[in-house]
Amino acid sequence: MIVKSKQREEHLADLRETFERLRKYQMRLNPKKCVFGVTAGKFLGFLIDERVIEANPDKVQAVIDMTSPKSVKEVQRLTGCLAALGRFLSRADDSSLAAEIQKRSSWFEWWNGVLYKKSFSRPLLWCITPEKGKEILDDLHQGLCSSHIGGRALAEKALRTGYYWPNLREDALAMVQKCDKCQRFAHLIHRPSHPLTPIMSPIPFAKWGMHFLGPYTAAPGGRRYVIVAVDYFTKWVEAEALKNIRTSDVRAFIWKNIMTRFGIPQAIVFDNGTQFETPKLKEWLADHGIHSCFASIGRPQANGQVEAFNKIISEGIKNKLDEAKGLWADELPNVFWSIRTTAKNSTGETPFLLTYGAEAALPIEMCEPTLRFMLYDENANWEMMKLAMDFLPEVIGNTALRQQLYKIRMAREYNKKVSKRVLKVGDFVLQKMESVGRANEQGKLTPTWEGPYEIYDEVRNGTYRIQGMQGRPILRTWNADNLKKYFF
Repeated sequence: MIVKSKQREEHLADLRETFERLRKYQMRLNPKKCVFGVTAGKFLGFLIDERVIEANPDKVQAVIDMTSPKSVKEVQRLTGCLAALGRFLSRADDSSLAAEIQKRSSWFEWWNGVLYKKSFSRPLLWCITPEKGKEILDDLHQGLCSSHIGGRALAEKALRTGYYWPNLREDALAMVQKCDKCQRFAHLIHRPSHPLTPIMSPIPFAKWGMHFLGPYTAAPGGRRYVIVAVDYFTKWVEAEALKNIRTSDVRAFIWKNIMTRFGIPQAIVFDNGTQFETPKLKEWLADHGIHSCFASIGRPQANGQVEAFNKIISEGIKNKLDEAKGLWADELPNVFWSIRTTAKNSTGETPFLLTYGAEAALPIEMCEPTLRFMLYDENANWEMMKLAMDFLPEVIGNTALRQQLYKIRMAREYNKKVSKRVLKVGDFVLQKMESVGRANEQGKLTPTWEGPYEIYDEVRNGTYRIQGMQGRPILRTWNADNLKKYFF
């Protein structure tokens, strides 16, 4: 009699129910033959554990030690034994199984004491053991005349060389999958691993994104960097050229360019610059009720709004400068004016209009007056300005709706390219060399990936914290797009 339970907590209740039935029918047990609380044991010639029921090796040792018949009499003796045992074997008289065995055996030849398999591509393939097959695969894959070919090509090469064993293809694929060099020099994965979640801002100046640009050629005053902040709703840009990128410079910029001009924001999304992750800055922001968020390393989409404007700013500076590259800081106001007075696809309006309630007057309109300048009347203009301010909430509401629809469409198109890569705590991974700025460390011979590292925490879906093989944590979070599972 066996009493099994799926959970340890349920076992006492199952035993209690069994004993009640035994008492009901006045049955007795021999205490010396009872065993309690075990996960495996022998019962009626079988080994029983939590996974499977299998034959007891002690009971089938004679069959295991049986040698192959070497004469006609031994074959006849074995046939007689099988006929006698057939009535105890399930489906022993199943003709379909016998036919299947005969069908498979027709593909094999026994010649000079060696087993061969018939083949379409070769006359005969030498049948070898899986252990010997793995040695051959290893030599074909990373021996003297090898080049770390792929799994399918490796299996085909072993077959063309004249070898065969069960699971040849699976063994070849597994060997390539676990090869350390193949994993480190594998191609980059360009398809995203997780769906895009757009960052929404319900009202103007509630959420900002912040990032650094540079270093550039030194401008007057030793300025080489640009700190950029973008409002997620209006797309208004604030930026300043800096000599240094210290935490004190970041705090001064936030106070002067954001808080004293547009009020206290709800949140600021930073990139992974060390100047943004200091305890002093986090504490100062928290004292003002500002939530600080950080993008994953090598994941521009996490702070995509600022990344997009960084590209526009860099291209604008390069296009306006010729040989005098050190004058880039003087061109920043011109570039920002262009950005602020250009309508954005996501909003359909200019950042200037969403910020001040009216369109800015451009220099060209002074030289070539447009209709609004030709019909300008100071008294009527004042009334029109007041009407525009009254209608501004409606404009902002329509802009919020348009912006949400735009981001939903953008996310839908992006998510069509997603190839899900499931990682979990405890997995070992490699990280992109380019995500840590070492993509050309050894020129053309630089590995694509480095590691392995172990995932020890999942911050949120698709974002992880990793540590080295000695247990030393790697700073900041890492996105799944920059990680690849490592196989031992």
